[in-house]
Amino acid sequence: AAVGALRTQFESAVAGARQRHQNHLDMQQTHARLSELAGEAERLSGEEPLAREAWSAATSEWTALVARSEGLDEAVSQRYEQAVARVAQRDEDQHAAEERSQRQQLQRVEQLIERAQKRSSAEDLTLREAERLSRDLRSAVDAPPAVDGEQQVALLERLKAAAAVVAPRVHDLREMDEWKRFAN
Repeated sequence: AAVGALRTQFESAVAGARQRHQNHLDMQQTHARLSELAGEAERLSGEEPLAREAWSAATSEWTALVARSEGLDEAVSQRYEQAVARVAQRDEDQHAAEERSQRQQLQRVEQLIERAQKRSSAEDLTLREAERLSRDLRSAVDAPPAVDGEQQVALLERLKAAAAVVAPRVHDLREMDEWKRFAN
């Protein structure tokens, strides 16, 4: 009976040792994969444009693996975090550039509206200038700058109003041009 109890205790200790060894091997595999993912993140973060799908897959796998890893080398974590920071900075820069571009487009449209309103009542307005204004206003109505809903509706209203002010002047200037040609 004592031999049986001793054998059971020994087998339990061996099973525990095997499990610890397997856990150690699993942790080594996890750390190796995390190191590979850090390298993948570094590579992807340097690509232009960023492969979003691959980036998302790498970061998802990293998050899942790092949660169950213990004692990961700090250098591997730093490599990954630097890659994440590079991507975040690029995204931020791209967003800022898009906002700047949007503001510039909006400013150009505002200037166009102001110019149309001022020049449409000017005595020295030429047919060529009036047609150009009309064309520019039509283009702006067809492809307005991307702004939020209410602002876009208001901007389109102002563009259409400016076009409505310029249109009769274009018509009058064309008629005057035709009369001049007829007179000659």
